[in-house]
Amino acid sequence: MASTEGRRWEATVRVERKKTTVAAADRAWSLLSSPQAWSARPRPSMAFDLAHSGSRAFESEGTWFYLADADGAAVAAVLEASAVVPGELLRIGPPGGQAAWELRVEPGRRGTVLRALAVRTVPRQAKIDAEAYIRDDLDTWLAALAAIAEDRRPWPGEGMPPALHQACLASRASGPMIEASASVEVGAAADRVGEAVASVEVLRAVQTEQVLSCGYISGTPKGEVGGVRFFVHQRAEYLLAVASLVAAVSPTAVMTRQITTPHGETTLSWAATAGGTRLEVTQRFPGSAAALSDEQKQGFDAAVAGNAARYKAAIESWPG
Repeated sequence: MASTEGRRWEATVRVERKKTTVAAADRAWSLLSSPQAWSARPRPSMAFDLAHSGSRAFESEGTWFYLADADGAAVAAVLEASAVVPGELLRIGPPGGQAAWELRVEPGRRGTVLRALAVRTVPRQAKIDAEAYIRDDLDTWLAALAAIAEDRRPWPGEGMPPALHQACLASRASGPMIEASASVEVGAAADRVGEAVASVEVLRAVQTEQVLSCGYISGTPKGEVGGVRFFVHQRAEYLLAVASLVAAVSPTAVMTRQITTPHGETTLSWAATAGGTRLEVTQRFPGSAAALSDEQKQGFDAAVAGNAARYKAAIESWPG
């Protein structure tokens, strides 16, 4: 009943725009059907195919990780892309949902026509404003794509665009945080621990089974301040995309901050001991500690302790 009531106050917005280009249809299609086309959007954004991320969970092409700056807040999503008509029509949107975009290439009397259709669900009172915003957004995007196809602008690279990277660097945590820490003794020298926690191999090894893919986004420094990591989490009925920033690094610590929901922070700090290295894992998430029940607090503490144990196992087995 509640969901029906919610839909009553929502509206579906469908906006289609077109742009004619003198570029050949096959060149226009190779651009529109590629993740690199999303780097040409008006707002800083990018996409890449998870099949090229080194994860066995996405071996076939067509599942993309999307990251964008939305008015100062980073947003991420997992998108499925499929060529409904190869060479002509690409449909892309969240897995299992209605297509959010359709990109089409077709012949026209004066050249090749690029079409973009966007579908959005918005609050009913925002429908008119949303239509105007999406129309302008698509017009600007298609103009940029036409310029690229005609060699008036460079073809987008595969790495993170500089404007999007700057937006990630500018992200900041806000509000009260819930914190928990756990420490473990690692059978490795302190300098080796520092090298290991910056590696992609250890990053992937410490993830739970619910994390299907993770790594550093191309074009950002691995293990250094400014590095941006991506994660794809399996939820009950959907895939959750998360991005985090390596926000601080010192000889004995590293802190990462999620720049997308749920905006958590993780700090790893280490110090040499007689038997190896003492590693401490501290995790913080938005919320009020006073509002947690004893059971919730114990669950949070246990999750952080489990994370520390996975770091210990991953570092000790890291081939380095």
